[in-house]
Amino acid sequence: MVSIASCQYRVEKPSTLADWANKQAQLVAKADGDLLLFPEYASLEMLAWQPGRIAKSLSRCLNAMQQQRGLFVETYRALSGGFNKGIIAPSFPWQLDDGRVVNRAWYLEGGEVKGYSDKQIMTRFEHERWQISPGEPPSVLDFRGLKFAVQICYDVEFPMLSRHLIDHGAELILVPSCTDTLAGFHRVRIGCQARALENQTLVVQSPIVGEAPYAPAIFKNQGKAGFFTAPDYGLPDNGILAESQELIPASSQWLTQQLDITALAKVKEEGQVLNAADWPKQFER
Repeated sequence: MVSIASCQYRVEKPSTLADWANKQAQLVAKADGDLLLFPEYASLEMLAWQPGRIAKSLSRCLNAMQQQRGLFVETYRALSGGFNKGIIAPSFPWQLDDGRVVNRAWYLEGGEVKGYSDKQIMTRFEHERWQISPGEPPSVLDFRGLKFAVQICYDVEFPMLSRHLIDHGAELILVPSCTDTLAGFHRVRIGCQARALENQTLVVQSPIVGEAPYAPAIFKNQGKAGFFTAPDYGLPDNGILAESQELIPASSQWLTQQLDITALAKVKEEGQVLNAADWPKQFER
């Protein structure tokens, strides 16, 4: 059994780094789950105490974020150790040695940096306006023997990316997301459900919500946290195991599920249909 908590993260305006760090500590302390998932780009809340000419500039804000990235990773590393959790931290616009900036989600567990996952396919905003680049190919990560993969937001809308990770041992997929419109939220949510159906696996979504007028990349956000499965024997008829009630709650919330991953995986062998096993057949025509 594993307890997974997905954060519906309400963006705010912390006045100092200490305020931001305190918010993270309070959130982790309140989480019931063993493995915690934070959303895409919630790291940009760290722009709240920057001057407006920096925070509101798409290019300058990237430079400002690099000055805080060590403290960012250290915050979640320490929290993962102090609370004995696995944490997929909010994705961060991370500058590489060659100057490119990628969208990176760090994974911390038990006080150690265990790895990271980079976004593979950029949205139009990221590519055309913000010059965010595709990162390194994703790998399967491990949480106390549980194999999982992280696909950041738009990536989960592409089935072959998910299938590659499943074929390499991922037992579930975690999806940090950042969407400013209801249509955007549903695109990612539908992608999560489609990947859960195709691979007969669990997919978990964590969204950022609320408004941050000081940071154009997360100016407006909405979405629900969700746990999605294949609709089949012993599983919800609509494939929705759990979902947040509100699109934009007044404060950050956790959606937590206690899961028997082995039992969930039985659908691959005993389901009404065998989508995961039948995947190769679509290429035989």
